[in-house]
Formats: sequence, C-alpha cells, structure tokens
Amino acid sequence: MMFQQIKDRWLPENQLPVFIGVIITWLSSLLFLLFAGGKLALVMFVIMTIISTYLLLLTRWSGIKEIIGKRSVSYRKREGRLEAGDSFQMVVAFKLPGFWPIPYVFIKEHFSHNRLGEIVRESSFVPDFYRNGEINYTIPDLERGVYSYTTTECSTVDLLNFFEHNKTIHLPFSFKVFPKTIRIKEWSYINSNKKAAIQHVFHHNQRETQEVDGVREYRMGDRLSRIHWNATARTGTWKSKEFIKESVPKVLIVLDQYKGAYHNRGQFELAVSITASIIQYVMKEKIPIGSLFAGINYQYMEPKSGMAYVRKIEDRLLHVECNGERTVDDVLLHDGLNNFRGSIVVISPLTSDQLFQRFKWLKKRGMKTFHLLIGGKTKWELDRWEQLLQSESIDLSYIESLGQLPVVLERGMTR
Repeated sequence: MMFQQIKDRWLPENQLPVFIGVIITWLSSLLFLLFAGGKLALVMFVIMTIISTYLLLLTRWSGIKEIIGKRSVSYRKREGRLEAGDSFQMVVAFKLPGFWPIPYVFIKEHFSHNRLGEIVRESSFVPDFYRNGEINYTIPDLERGVYSYTTTECSTVDLLNFFEHNKTIHLPFSFKVFPKTIRIKEWSYINSNKKAAIQHVFHHNQRETQEVDGVREYRMGDRLSRIHWNATARTGTWKSKEFIKESVPKVLIVLDQYKGAYHNRGQFELAVSITASIIQYVMKEKIPIGSLFAGINYQYMEPKSGMAYVRKIEDRLLHVECNGERTVDDVLLHDGLNNFRGSIVVISPLTSDQLFQRFKWLKKRGMKTFHLLIGGKTKWELDRWEQLLQSESIDLSYIESLGQLPVVLERGMTR
C-alpha cells in the first residue's frame, strides 16, 4: 500500500524500470561504502545520494504538476474574419512554479478541425530566471472550417534525461475560418430584378408581407398592431414595425454537394467560395436570402433578411462537404420550393438533360433561375449547355476561378 502511494505521488507513469535502476544504484553505492569504506566510497555515496534525491524529487518540486498557461492570438483578418488561406499565429505563455532546476519544457498542443481531424503541434521552451516561458507558432493556409483547441501536454526531463514528468492542462479556444471570398461590386442579374421590382411598385400598390424587417419611427395613422412595444419601452418613443415589401426580390442559393459532380476537392472549394461571395453581396444589397445545401442531410433556410440570419447561413458553409447522395436536379424538388417565388441561383458543375428539364419546370412555376456553372467543361459541352439555356432564356455564367467571378457577374457574360 505504501509503495503504491509512493508510486502514484512521486513516480512518473510507465517509468518503473528507471526508478528501480536508480534505487539499485543508490543501494550499491551504500553497500560499497559499508563494506569497502574509504574516501572513494564516501564520495561515490554522496554523489549518488544527491543525484538520486534530485531525480526522485523532480516530479514534486519541478513545478510541472502546477504549470499554468495563457493563450493570446494574432492573425490577419479580412473584413473582421478569418478566411481560407489566411495565417493564424498562436502564442501561449507558461508559468512554472517550483525551484528544482529543469533543462526545458516540451509542449504538445492538441487541436481539432471539423474536417481534418486532430492536429498536434510540438514546441519547447527553456524557462527563464523567473521560470516563465512561451511558445509561438503559425498555422499557414488555414482550411475552411472550425478549429478547436482541446488539451495541452506539458512535459520535462531531468538534467540526466532519465525521468520524464508530464502534466495535461486545458486551455480551450476555438475560431472559425470562413470560405475564401472576393468582393462583387455589381451583379447585373440582381440589378435587373431590382429594377423590375421598382417598376412593379411604381405601377401597383406595394403590399407588405408578415415578415418584420426592422423598426421605424411611429407615423400618424399607424394601426395598433404595428406598434413595436419592446422598442417603444426601450427607447421611450413610439416605434412601429417595418415589414418586408412583397416586391423585394428574394434569392435562394442552391449549392450542389453531390459527390459525383466534382472532379477534385479544389473544384468543390471553388463552388463554396462562390457561394460565400454571393451571400456577402446579397447581404450588402439588403435582399432576403435563403439557402438549400443538400449533403448527407438537407439543410433548407427560407429567404429572409437581417444580418443575424445571413450569419447562420454562413456558419453552415463551414461544415458543408462534397458528400451528397442526390444530384442537383433531384435537390430542386425539395418541398421548400413549393411556395417560393423569386430567384434561384444554382451553383454546380453539372450539365445534364435532367437538370435542363428541371430548370424549365421551375420557370413554369414562376421562378427565375440562374446557373453558375463551375469550370471543368470542354468547349463543346459549354456551347451545347449555353444553347439549351438560351432557348429558355435561363441565365448562365461560367466560372473557372474565383478571380473571374466579379467580372463575369458585373458584365453578365457567360464566359
């Protein structure tokens, strides 16, 4: 029982043979002193006693069991957030209590990525006079997704490199890396729809939906049902609800996640980046936006406006994968589209007769369709697909790289 307590309290894990070796060496020096005597035996016994005491007390007095850490981060943000391809620098400062001399501290940082799995970063530092130290490292070319730090393993060895003592501490931290985006100044397709909406308002009375778009000042004649009581109580002045106008164009983005549609990972990431760029543009134009992501499970969000709602759509882009079981023409049969009226932007590398028939079906139901075709097609395939869509007045843009996106959308070009 006593040996077990000593083992649990003083002995590093899985190092019993080294511990026994130290004890045997010390006992040998003691026996040599007792049976041989002399200055040499005495000197050897004193040296072995000092070394053994140092080795066996290291885990108690080195401070590794009470080590503490603190994180600080530094990274370059674009528009207030990290995007794929950016760099991230992590700095972790450590405080090591105790006084027993140790040569260095070895650090293993464990963090995970929702798609890449667990990642381990190894570093080390030499404690200064005040037994402080820090590590810093850079993660270049960040991948889209969520990074989460889990545990940090701290370990040290004695001056003779016999025993290793360790401690696991928890310094939780997580950050999001959004898809790489590019700024779209103008999109002719959206602008034409907005102009059509303005003309509709000019010639007809503009009706309101039941969807609240914000809060405005009270106007004489506003009905009691329009009063926003929470905002009125908060501000002390009368406030009314602002509803979305029926003529405001709505946009639904459909991202093709069918695993057989893409040639490689880069092509799918291009589709995700295009989706993220369009979401930012539509958000800037204050147009109600929704999404339909069809991976293993369908994720449908009906078009709504508001910064918080758009952020939810962007958060879903962190987790989308090229793992869908159904082609995009099947996805367009989703129940959420039954009562939808607006523009559907389909982002997909797929061209097929089934998809063309689905586009025609959507058009008959009063929905405008725009196909953003991801690069990878031959000239013959592209010409044929363009002719098919033109026959039904369906808009098409062909994108081979993210840098092409603003130019193609602004000019309304097909390629």
